[in-house]
Amino acid sequence: FSTTGQSLEELSSVINSVAAGDLRQTVEGDYQGVFDEIKLSTNNTVKVLNQVIGEVQTTLDYGVQGNFSSHVSIENLQGYQLELANSVNQFIDTSGNSLNELSTVIDSIAAGDLSKTVTGKYQGIFDQLKTSTNSTVEKLNHILNGVQEVVENAVEGDFSREVTLEGI
Repeated sequence: FSTTGQSLEELSSVINSVAAGDLRQTVEGDYQGVFDEIKLSTNNTVKVLNQVIGEVQTTLDYGVQGNFSSHVSIENLQGYQLELANSVNQFIDTSGNSLNELSTVIDSIAAGDLSKTVTGKYQGIFDQLKTSTNSTVEKLNHILNGVQEVVENAVEGDFSREVTLEGI
């Protein structure tokens, strides 16, 4: 009974640590039979959780630094671990893609090229950024076209034209 009681206490301690978010503990005792199987399963669970959480943390740390090239490996994952990894990867992809596209359009505006717009399909704040950026490009094009028209008319001696900013 002493081995049974000792193994159950150790297993309970490790499982409670995992439930509390502490993944540093593993089952260390030497057990046989079903208790050894439970030990191996518990330690494997702790190992896999450490691996998944480590990859998620690394991926998000890179994202915070503006590097969206890192992803959580989904190899050998299933259930909630796979769902979590896929969600993190989708977040990283959406963030990286939208910010890269916004950066390209803003760089084009800075270079005087108003032909580019954001075309990706986004939701939430990413869609708001897309809409705002594209609206800015549209309004700048409107203003520049109006200025060009005024200048062309002025060259021909017609100084009566003005750039209309209504609706902008």
